[in-house]
Amino acid sequence: MTQSFKQVLNALPDIEHIEKINLYDQNDNLVDVIENMQGTQGSLKVYFYLYKNFKEINFAAAQKA
Repeated sequence: MTQSFKQVLNALPDIEHIEKINLYDQNDNLVDVIENMQGTQGSLKVYFYLYKNFKEINFAAAQKA
């Protein structure tokens, strides 16, 4: 049985302690910020999980997502 997106999110690590995640390009320029607020918490959970497992958000991490 395929998990729903909500089920997947519930299985990801807690982000209560995360205020935001800053995303940088390969030249270390800030390109986006994902804040821990209603409407972005699902994305924050996914990015936090990928960072914990890959130590960076890159192509390999994006494929996993």
